[in-house]
Amino acid sequence: MGLFGRKKSTPPPAVPAVPGVPADAMATGDFEIVVRALASQMSGHPVVEEGNDTIAVGNNKHYLGNLRAGWENRPAGEREIYLRNALHGFHKSELRNMDTLDTSMLRPGIRSQWTANLMLLMAQQHSPGVIPDAGATIAYRPMADGIVRVLIWDTPTTMSLVNESQLSDWGADFDQLWDIAVANLANDPKTGGWAAANKTVWISLDEDDYCAERIFVDGHLDPTSLGEHVVLFHPHRNVVILADLMDPEGLAVAAELALQNLNKPNPVCFTPIVGRGLHWHPLQLEAGHPAAAKVAHLRTAERAQTYGHQKQMLEAIHGEELFIASYTAFDHPEHGITSVATWSEGVDTLLPRAERVAFVSGFDLPEPEVFQVPWPAAESVVGHRLERTDHYPDRWRVTSFPGPDELATLRAHAID
Repeated sequence: MGLFGRKKSTPPPAVPAVPGVPADAMATGDFEIVVRALASQMSGHPVVEEGNDTIAVGNNKHYLGNLRAGWENRPAGEREIYLRNALHGFHKSELRNMDTLDTSMLRPGIRSQWTANLMLLMAQQHSPGVIPDAGATIAYRPMADGIVRVLIWDTPTTMSLVNESQLSDWGADFDQLWDIAVANLANDPKTGGWAAANKTVWISLDEDDYCAERIFVDGHLDPTSLGEHVVLFHPHRNVVILADLMDPEGLAVAAELALQNLNKPNPVCFTPIVGRGLHWHPLQLEAGHPAAAKVAHLRTAERAQTYGHQKQMLEAIHGEELFIASYTAFDHPEHGITSVATWSEGVDTLLPRAERVAFVSGFDLPEPEVFQVPWPAAESVVGHRLERTDHYPDRWRVTSFPGPDELATLRAHAID
C-alpha cells in the first residue's frame, strides 16, 4: 500500500426493513417513531399520547422510559425484536397484576410532585365533569421543593407507581413498604459507582433507573465523602449529581452539569434540594453565591416545563370556559432569569404563580395599558381577588379585575 493508499472500510450491516415501520426510522434509530409504529401494528389500535412519556394503545398504557433505555443499549440489528418482546410483555405479563401485594416487586422511587399529581389531571381530562377518585392518586411522601418519594412496582417490562387505593387494598403502610423497597434495591446488582467531577461534586455511574434512589441505601454515599449537607440534582431518571453545600464553587459546577441535562428524556425535577437520608429541605442561596444564577435558571426551567404541561391538559379539560394563563420565563438584562403571568381585564383566568404579574386593561382603547408588578406586591393589593385552586403546580382563579383605586396602587409598584 502506497503512502497515500487507503484501506477499504467495511460498511456497517444494513438494518433490515420492518413492515409498517418507516425504513428511514429504523435506519437512523429513531426510537420515537419505531416504538409507536410497532405498538400500533401489534395491537391494531392507534397510539394516543398520554404525556409524561406515556402512550396508550387500546386498553394498555406503555411507559416509554424503560423501553428507550433498552433500545439504546442494543445493537441496531437487535432492536426490533427487543421492542416486540417488550411490547408483548406489556400485554401478556402476569407480573403486572398488582391485586396481591408481592413485596419482591417493590423498589423506591424519586419523582417530581407534578408526576405524582398527574393521574388526577389525566382522569379529569378523560372524564370531564366527573370527580376523580382520590384513591387513584399516586402514593407519595414529600422530600422538598416539588420532589417526592414514591413506591415502584418493577417488572421486567414496566415500572408502575403504587397508588393510594392499592395501599388501602393491601392494608399496607407506605413507610413500611418503603423500607422493604430500599432493602430490595440494596440487594439488586449495580453497575456503576461514582465519578468525581471535582473534589466535592459526584455523578452516579449506575446504568439503570435507580441511580438517585440508591442514596437511601446504607453506605452508598460513603465513597463520595460528602458530609450531612448533600445537595441533590436529579434532572432526569438516568443521572444524579451530588455536591457539598459547603463548597460554593463546587456547587456552581454541579448546577452547570444539571443545566446541561435539561432537555433529556425522562425528566424528574430540575430544582436541587439539600439533606441526607429521609431529611431534605429547599436549597437557599444568597444573591452573590456562585451558583445562585444557575440554580435560579434550573428552578425557572422546572416551573416553565411543568406549567406548560399542566396548561395543555387544563385547556383540554376546560376548553374555552377558562383562560389558562401561561407561565412565561425570560432573561431580564438586570434581574436575570425571571417569569411573568398575565391577568387580563374581563377574562376568567387560572393564573400560575410567577415572579411577576402583568396587568392588561383598556382593550377598547387604541393601545391597551400593560404594566408588571412583583407577585408579592400584587397579592398585598388584590389578594382578595385571588382564589387558590387545588392544582399542582399552584394556580389561582381570578374572575374579577382590580378596580380603579387598586390599579392606581398597583401602578405605584410597577417594575420594568
